[in-house]
Amino acid sequence: MLLVAVSKTHPIEDIVAAMAAGQRDFGENRLEELWTKVEQARSLHLDAIRWHMIGNIQSR
Repeated sequence: MLLVAVSKTHPIEDIVAAMAAGQRDFGENRLEELWTKVEQARSLHLDAIRWHMIGNIQSR
């Protein structure tokens, strides 16, 4: 079973905390927000994250 944590509207610090608890899969439905978080995660060397697009893709 796969549990995808919905990370939309949450800052990268919340994602880091969830990763510390063992979460690896995160979902976004806004491309702009996804790319921002991907870049932030890369700068923090968080290579274990698996990103997922969820729901309808939205833009601002």
